[in-house]
Amino acid sequence: MARRDSDTIFHVVNFNIQNVLQDGLIEIQKLQLDKNYISDQSFTFLRYMRFLVDHAIKRTQTTVEAEKNRQLYYRKLWRENYKILKKISALSKTLENQRNLRRRIEERIQSQHIKNIELVEKIEKKFMRDSKGVSKKFEGMQIDEYKQSEARQNDLKEIHNITQNKLQNSLMTNERLEKDIYSKRYKVTSQYLSLLNRYDTEIGERLAIITNLKAEFDALSEKRRQLEANFNHKFSIYKLKNNTCFC
Repeated sequence: MARRDSDTIFHVVNFNIQNVLQDGLIEIQKLQLDKNYISDQSFTFLRYMRFLVDHAIKRTQTTVEAEKNRQLYYRKLWRENYKILKKISALSKTLENQRNLRRRIEERIQSQHIKNIELVEKIEKKFMRDSKGVSKKFEGMQIDEYKQSEARQNDLKEIHNITQNKLQNSLMTNERLEKDIYSKRYKVTSQYLSLLNRYDTEIGERLAIITNLKAEFDALSEKRRQLEANFNHKFSIYKLKNNTCFC
C-alpha cells in the first residue's frame, strides 16, 4: 500500500514537472523565434537552456523500471569494463615483457650478427691470402708440368719413330714369311691331293674286291644252308626207316 502511494506520488510529481518543463520549453522556443529582441548571448543561453530542458523532459519521461534497468545495464557495463581494464593491464605487462624479451633477443642477434660479420671478414682476408698462395703454387706446378709434358712428348716422339721402324721391319719380315708359307702350303696341298687321289683309287679297287668276296661268301653260305637242309631231311628219313625195321 505504501509502495503504491509512493508510486502514485511519483507519477503525479513527475507529471507536474513534465508540464512545467513543457511550458518552459514552449516559452524558450517563442523567445528564440524572436531574434530581433534578444542579444546573441541571450540566444546562446536560451539554446543551452533548451538543451537542458529537453534532457530533463527525456529524463522525467523515463519510468522507474527503465531507470533501474538503465542503472543495472551501466553497472554491468562498468564491471565488464573493469574486467577488460584488468585484462588489458595484465596483457600490457605481458606485452611489455615480450617487448623487453624481443629487445634483448634483437640485441643478442645484432651482437651475433656483428661477430659473424667480423668472422666473415677474417675468413675473407684469409681466403684472399690463401688463394694468392695457392695460385702462385699452382702456377709453378703448371709450369713444371708443362716442361715435364714437353719432355715426355719428345720421348714419345722418339719412341714412336723407333716403334714405327720396328713395325716396318716386322711387316717386311711377315710379308716374306707369308710368301714362304703360301709356297709351302701350295706344295703340301698338291702332295695331299695326289695322295688323296691315290688313296681314293686304292680304296675303290679294294672296295670292289670286298664286294665280290662278300657276294661269293653269301653264295657259299646259301649253298651250305641248302646242303644242311637236304642233309637234315635225308637224316630224318633214314631214322624213320630204321625205326620201322626194328619194329
